[in-house]
Amino acid sequence: MSSRTLLVFDEVHKVKAVNGQRAGYALEISSSAPYIIAMTGTPIPNSYVDLYNLLHILYNDEYKDFFLDLIFLI
Repeated sequence: MSSRTLLVFDEVHKVKAVNGQRAGYALEISSSAPYIIAMTGTPIPNSYVDLYNLLHILYNDEYKDFFLDLIFLI
């Protein structure tokens, strides 16, 4: 990836499984991308845990400083 890379996740709700294989790959790839867009048209169907990976993808470095660890809300 270069400093001009834009990573776009369409249907990002498909990587919501906290320990899922797809989620792991998405988190790994997004940690190196300087620009990220995550899109979904799906509302939160189950709980706020569904946002866990989405927030980590978008705010990987800042997550622990700004968001309560949603995994403990299960």
